[in-house]
Amino acid sequence: MATRRIGHTDRVVATDAELVMRVRNGDQAALAAIYDRYVARLVDLARAIVGPSGAEDVVQDAFVGAAGRIDQLREPDKLKPWLYRITRRYAQAHLRGRRVAP
Repeated sequence: MATRRIGHTDRVVATDAELVMRVRNGDQAALAAIYDRYVARLVDLARAIVGPSGAEDVVQDAFVGAAGRIDQLREPDKLKPWLYRITRRYAQAHLRGRRVAP
């Protein structure tokens, strides 16, 4: 795990790859940590595509979809762009009035 200095304390911060591996091993706290790390940025992306109403729903659906397919992520250190692609796909489907297949 990476150690990052925050203020006057050292705090251990897991990398994306470490979190992905923990999720793959059933660690729900790691899944929550990924959500907390990226939710605001993903909502901003969804909002830019679908507008303010529906952006949070798009992100929730995209995150659930991503969590269900996390084993398909070939390069765990590429979590961020992977989440962005999934969110963009869900947002575009939302605009077309379609659901994304799991």
